[in-house]
Formats: sequence, C-alpha cells, structure tokens
Amino acid sequence: MGFEPTTPTLARLCSTPELHPLVLTALATLPMSAGERSMQHDLEFCNHLMRMAAMKRNGLALTGQTGHLRATPHLCFLALPPSDFAPLTQTRNPYDRARLMQQLEDWSILSTTVEHEPLFTVQQSTAVHRDVPGAHTKNLFLKDKKGNLFLVTAEHGTQVNLKVLHKKLGCGRLSFASADLMQAHLGVTPGSVTALAIINDSDMQVSFVLDQRLMDSETINVHPLENTATLSLARDDLLAFVEKTGHGAAVVDLESDMLPEA
Repeated sequence: MGFEPTTPTLARLCSTPELHPLVLTALATLPMSAGERSMQHDLEFCNHLMRMAAMKRNGLALTGQTGHLRATPHLCFLALPPSDFAPLTQTRNPYDRARLMQQLEDWSILSTTVEHEPLFTVQQSTAVHRDVPGAHTKNLFLKDKKGNLFLVTAEHGTQVNLKVLHKKLGCGRLSFASADLMQAHLGVTPGSVTALAIINDSDMQVSFVLDQRLMDSETINVHPLENTATLSLARDDLLAFVEKTGHGAAVVDLESDMLPEA
C-alpha cells in the first residue's frame, strides 16, 4: 500500500525538518508508483532547502540571481533562482568519467586533463601540483549527527576545523561519512572524491561547500571522478557546473576559526 501525504501534510513536512527523515525512511521501505517516487523526490528536495535555510540563519547571504556572490566577513552563498533548482533526471546509474566528460562538453564547459598514476597521499600529489598550474583541491565527505551530508571542496593547503565548521553551516557536529555513503550518493570511492561528484547527487541529499580561498584562483584542479587524472577548469565554470546539477554552493572561509556575526 502506497504512502500518499495530503497537501497540508506536505506543507508541514517542508516546514518541520525533524520530520523529514521519518517520512523519507517510510517511503524508502514501501513499493512506490512513479507518482509516489515523484512525491518522495519533492520531500527530499524540501529537506535540501531546509539545510540551505539553516546556512542562511548562520550568516550566509542568499541572493536571487544565478551566479551572484555576496560576501559576509567569513562566508557567502551562491543561490539559484527557482527555475534553476530543477535537478537532473534521477537515475540509478551514476556518472563515470566518460559520461562526465561528455556532460561537460554538452554544457560547453572547457577543461584540460592530465593523466597520472593514482594519487592517494599528499606526497604522491606533489609532482602534479608542481606541473599543473592553478589551485589544487582536497575533498571531505561529511555527515552530521542527523545524517545530513556535505561535500566540502577545499584548497589543498587549507586546514579545516570540523569543530567550527558545523557551527558555520548551521548543522550538527560533523564527522567523516562512510565509503558506502560516498558510493551511494557521489558514485566514487575514497581517493577519487571530487567537486564534480556532486553531479551524482541527483536526489539532492548532499550540500556542496566550497573553500573561500578557491575564489581567489582563476583555475581550479579536480579529479574527473577518478584519481588517475587531474582536470583543470575555470573557477566560474566550476560554479556553473554546480548550478547545472541543481545545487547551490556555500562559499565558506574554512580555515578561519572565527564565526560569522549573528
């Protein structure tokens, strides 16, 4: 038997974030028609918007124009107009490198790629950092105590203080998410996490966070869903890519221990 919340129930769910996990868990365990799956997606998207609202309450400046950044002393928010929030069609088949490269081409996002041996450590990355110009990145896939997920892309030299970051994002205390969650939501394995993996979050369960330091670089280097290559693209193209996946980008001063003013 399907679960079909009434309109008032849906409205209450969107305004009461603590109810979201219960309803989504119930939906996930029931056989669903196409219409019910669409309803599940709407509820998941409500949860995504509630996380973004929490960020706003903690000092993030929301804008109504695509690609517009308004800074606060420590962080800012790249917001999308409602028409741009439509996520990619949901699929159980995550993007791999070949499909990602085709999508970049379809979106007219220019990039260059350098092949290399698999990189797992900072020491292994040294040669690539020396030979490939632009800002290099490291990525953290995090969850809070309520199960909210965050993909954090930082400049490789940034020291990220998780004890402070959760306060900046307006979420529960943060810890590293499991490899299983990484595979399920980002479609990658440890060592290959990248900002571009946000394209695999078609159900909008992951919030994307970008290091403020990266905004000072014209070129940003990331993995193309595999750690056997480094892909370089313009900073503005990376932001455009994130937008086109249906996500916003919270641009945060990750290294500062200072909290935004209330």
